[in-house]
Amino acid sequence: MPVNRTVLGIDLIDSGSNPGYHLDVAAQKMRELTEAALTGREITRADAVDWQHTGDGLLAAFPQEMLGNLLDATQLLDELAAEHNRWHKPDVRLRVCLGIGPLPTHEGLHRTNIDCARMLDAPAFRTVLRQCAQAAPAEFNTGLILSAKAYQDVFGGPYTDLVKQSDFSRITFQHKETENTAWIRVPGFAAESLTAFAEPQPLPEPVTKPEDKPGEAARRVAASSAVNNTVHGEMNGVQAGEIHGGVHFGDRRR
Repeated sequence: MPVNRTVLGIDLIDSGSNPGYHLDVAAQKMRELTEAALTGREITRADAVDWQHTGDGLLAAFPQEMLGNLLDATQLLDELAAEHNRWHKPDVRLRVCLGIGPLPTHEGLHRTNIDCARMLDAPAFRTVLRQCAQAAPAEFNTGLILSAKAYQDVFGGPYTDLVKQSDFSRITFQHKETENTAWIRVPGFAAESLTAFAEPQPLPEPVTKPEDKPGEAARRVAASSAVNNTVHGEMNGVQAGEIHGGVHFGDRRR
């Protein structure tokens, strides 16, 4: 039977918007920052039982007991990304995922890996990160999504030093016909804000132009069809679009 592993997934946000000459630079910097963050929690690449580059991302698996240190490493990763983004281009902003599940020893896209990839790509997660980036673009650097099992296991005891349970907000996301639960964290944003960002936003009220009001179009047509008369000399008749009251020609009787 395959043993349970902790799976770490990382993906660059909006990497396609970078100029061509920045694509490789951003991906390389992501890998450097990731390894530096892992080292900060005494985790090395040699500890990984699986390590795959996914274009502009990364998918790696570690022993399950490293979950707490890996979770703390995501905080270090955010700090390293923030420092880089403060002084250098291209920006490195990341979606990060942690999950737990059975994983064979040979490389490949196994069920646990696929579940991690689905969490990274969850529409609700993307929506929250987009809202965070719009609300505080200078402060947003990384967002984490944690599987329900990983959340339960890591906060079942004192296994973290840098990341608090109260930082997380619960979300649900749909994949095909299955509803999934996960927990998200964005450094610098309170859990209540993340919950609000995850809720469907109301559609903006349509702007009502004056001509959209009931009867306004008819009034405009009537006004445009009105006739203005200019008379030089005697006037024996009148042309008008609309007349209210009497019209008299000639001398008024006394």
